[in-house]
Formats: sequence, C-alpha cells, structure tokens
Amino acid sequence: SRGCPHNCTFCTGKTIWGLGYRTRSIDSIINEIDVAINKYDISILNFEDDNIFAYPQRSYELLKAFISFRKRSGSIFECAAMNGTSIENLNSDMISLMKKAGFNELNISLVSKSSELQSYYGRPFDTSHFYKIVQSAKAHSIHVRVYIIVGLPTQTKEELNETIHY
Repeated sequence: SRGCPHNCTFCTGKTIWGLGYRTRSIDSIINEIDVAINKYDISILNFEDDNIFAYPQRSYELLKAFISFRKRSGSIFECAAMNGTSIENLNSDMISLMKKAGFNELNISLVSKSSELQSYYGRPFDTSHFYKIVQSAKAHSIHVRVYIIVGLPTQTKEELNETIHY
C-alpha cells in the first residue's frame, strides 16, 4: 500500500505519501511473489508496508492468498515486515494465519506505554491491545521485535523508564 489510514501526529507518512491510502490488488501481489520466487529464486519476502494489515477483511484475504500460493506452488519462503506492522486490527486469528503464511517475526511499534501519550499522538491502539498481540504472537512461536520512541515532546524520564521496563 501507499499512504496511511491513520493520523499519528509524529509520523511523516502523510508528508511522503499524501493524504490518501491506496492498496494493490491481491492478485498483483501474488503474481509479483510468483515472479520473485521463480525468476530470482528468493527465499525471504520483506514487505515494506507499515499498513499491510490495516483492514481486517483484506488482511484475511491476503494471508489466505499467501497460504494458498505456498501450497499450490510448493514454495517455501519466509515473509517479513521488517519496517514494522501497525497492529490496530490484528487479532489472534490473523496472527495464526501470519504464521501459516510464513511470518516468523512480528515487528511492532508501541511508541509509548502511556495511554495519555498514545492518545496525544493519535495512536490507533492502546497498550492492552498491544499486549494481546504480543502474547498471541508468542503463542504461535512468532518472534516479536518492539519499537519505542525515545524523546517524544512531553515525554518524561519516568514515562520513558516505564515504557522501557514494560
């Protein structure tokens, strides 16, 4: 996709991609994966798309298409989203499909543990949802890498220490 459906105030996504949010068709993604595997013999697909799972219905369709392609083609490849994945719409069912589709790692951004800072910066989820996603990923043997932001305006040393400890 290009753009972002959210409004986190610290993010440059809207500056870089504009105010819209657009996605490619799932068929075109699968066709590109097919070319990458058969022409270039790749074994890892890295999606540089923070919002690859922005909408639940599309997420289910995309993950099921990955799983179907893997079965149909007999291809063994790992999927990654090393740039990070926004988790506001992720749930345990999607995490399970991610594992079946070839995701072995989940890179996610908490930004801050503070609900006040999350609200202030327009984050689309809260710490309790974040925790559920981490636990679900761990239950599916998916390694979790967490990003936080250090030095947000209005962030106190105490809040930062709480976030790091969390």
